[in-house]
Amino acid sequence: LPLEEGPKLLFVGRLGPAKGFDVAVELLDALPQARLTAVGPREPGVRLPDHPRFRWLGVRSHSEVAPVYREHHLLVHPSRAEGLGNVLVESLLVGRPVVARSVGGIPEVVDPKVGALVTGDDPAAWAQAVEAVWRRLVR
Repeated sequence: LPLEEGPKLLFVGRLGPAKGFDVAVELLDALPQARLTAVGPREPGVRLPDHPRFRWLGVRSHSEVAPVYREHHLLVHPSRAEGLGNVLVESLLVGRPVVARSVGGIPEVVDPKVGALVTGDDPAAWAQAVEAVWRRLVR
């Protein structure tokens, strides 16, 4: 996966406030080199960003999502309430690091040597975490 074009971020889940879709979208402004792909159903009333570095793949089955992980550098998982999301395990199984919110059981599976944990909604904190993981990938 080429690294020179900037980080390719993946968001998998319901596109809505509970899963932190708004936080993921804010990364497009906070990280000018980043591209964001979203996979999942859109909640009613949620607007997709009209942004050249955003794409929505719609709803996919688990078998259809597996190759999508491999096309991206890391998973962004800003879910505001989570036990332990399957998307974390799926991403880690294909060797993609995760930048996730520190809630529920997530801290138990995200290795800070590979991924990163973030608290809150601050776009700068999320961007800093993504950049830290990105720097480890491009070394």
